[in-house]
Amino acid sequence: MHYTGWLLDASVDCKRDAYTLWIKTREHVRGYAYYGFLPSLFVTPSSGCHYDMATLGELIEQHPLVRGTEIVRRFLTAYDQDMSPVLRVFTSPCALRRVADDIRRVTSATVYHADIDAVQQLFIEGGIFPFSRVRFDVDDTGIVTGIKCVDRREDVEYETPELRSIRLEVYASTTGVFPKAEDPVHHIEIIHNGESITVRGDDERTTLLQLQEVINDIDPDVIITHGGDEFLFHYLMLRAKVNGVQLTFSRDGTPLEITPREPVSFWQYNQVVYRAGNQVMFNGRLHIDQSESLYYSPLGMEGIIEAARLALVRPQKAARMSIGSINGAVQYYNAYQMGILIPPAKKNPEFLKTVNELASIDRGGLILQPRPDMYENVVECDFSSMYPTLMVNYNISPETICIRKHCERVENCIEIPDMPFKICRQRRGIVSKSLELVIEKRRRLKELIDEGRDVEKYSLMQNTLKGVLVSCFGYLGFKNARFGRVEAHTAVTALAREVLLRTQEIAEGMGLRTIHGIVDSVWLQSDEPPDYEDIQEFCQRVSKTVGIDMSLKGVYRWMVIPSSRLY
Repeated sequence: MHYTGWLLDASVDCKRDAYTLWIKTREHVRGYAYYGFLPSLFVTPSSGCHYDMATLGELIEQHPLVRGTEIVRRFLTAYDQDMSPVLRVFTSPCALRRVADDIRRVTSATVYHADIDAVQQLFIEGGIFPFSRVRFDVDDTGIVTGIKCVDRREDVEYETPELRSIRLEVYASTTGVFPKAEDPVHHIEIIHNGESITVRGDDERTTLLQLQEVINDIDPDVIITHGGDEFLFHYLMLRAKVNGVQLTFSRDGTPLEITPREPVSFWQYNQVVYRAGNQVMFNGRLHIDQSESLYYSPLGMEGIIEAARLALVRPQKAARMSIGSINGAVQYYNAYQMGILIPPAKKNPEFLKTVNELASIDRGGLILQPRPDMYENVVECDFSSMYPTLMVNYNISPETICIRKHCERVENCIEIPDMPFKICRQRRGIVSKSLELVIEKRRRLKELIDEGRDVEKYSLMQNTLKGVLVSCFGYLGFKNARFGRVEAHTAVTALAREVLLRTQEIAEGMGLRTIHGIVDSVWLQSDEPPDYEDIQEFCQRVSKTVGIDMSLKGVYRWMVIPSSRLY
């Protein structure tokens, strides 16, 4: 039979050795078994491997969780000009990581794509993605025999289904400041449709049983918590075991089981970021821990939905990913489509430089230092997504950096100011290709917001894309980025410095004085109160000259720039 619905999520069913597609049709969400795709790894003999390709394939096929092998051609690295033969290994959906570990341990071969989980591979290769409108066929046993996406990832004005959501809060009977696992549950609050439901039985066991009944009655699509990953669900699991109760939050009946893992913390953008060790994710139902999500908003799920569609990952996973990880996922998708194998670790070391070369190259963005004073008739203009746009316009990517002095493709190379290398345009780079869609979608969303169309929804989507674009420059120079390189990072800042200088020249040609400039913004002064049409003309001239949109950000009758030293 033929059906139409929204694909909310997908999970792996190890009992049936299949995928489960969670599809919402009208008011209900149902899980359908799907056997139409097998995840795969790519394997090549390394220096420590003593097997040739054919022998390696015969050995790997003996693994009980391997479903088949074939020799295909792929680019081993983004730098390769020609494809090489590699062994593609198809595995059971629930055994991808285990098979990869076994291959490394037994054969010492190099394994690619082990970090792309089975569901993400389904989304990348299967042409489907979360919260997409799909048409699918189901046989008499409830198995999906075919599925096709109606939406496109490029769409910005897409529909999303209405989601039933609840907020779950658990209160413990404790005498301390913070509850402990030994403290019994006092009561539970569930907020649904603006109403609070208090769950409290005669004893703790009854309270937990009533919680399960309320979950079953409401049948929410989304469960929102604060601290659900780190404490709440682990606490509920322990209290349920003490009382002999089995709690089930997944729609497939999987009981609540959590294996404690150590939390991690790291330094990011001048602050320490804490991440819970556990990530509690359900099957057929979304758990959003707002304390772990950069994209969740009480106003709606649109930010998470856009992140999942962009990165082609499970919505619950997308909600917990950093903006750098979203960037990486988009790059993995494009590498997959371009036939480039995703390396198990970064292998792009910085080129050797002298101290003088390092000092002249690594200078960062340009800052036009202002003179402390009081200024009148000031306008502020800035560029839209300057660094990402430069990366797209100039094809900046690790594999496009050319250090050869005598390149046979010199006609396809772009000179970079003050840099001892060029950018090759012979083929599209992974990083620049990955940013094209993000920049274009954000541009179209900003137009919709300016038109006043569904501002709340589109603002949440636009903020997610803005975060991805803000991080792309830093991620390009990140030490662990699979497709990152320091030289590409410095090429962006070199071009940005040139853009700001050309902007200053255009301003002076129109009778405007530059009183301050910082990377992608300028503050200009005119003798008379600024005319809107003149400023718009200035922005248009700059945009046309440098190829990056510039817009008016503010007009100030006066502005004071004090000295940084007060003595």
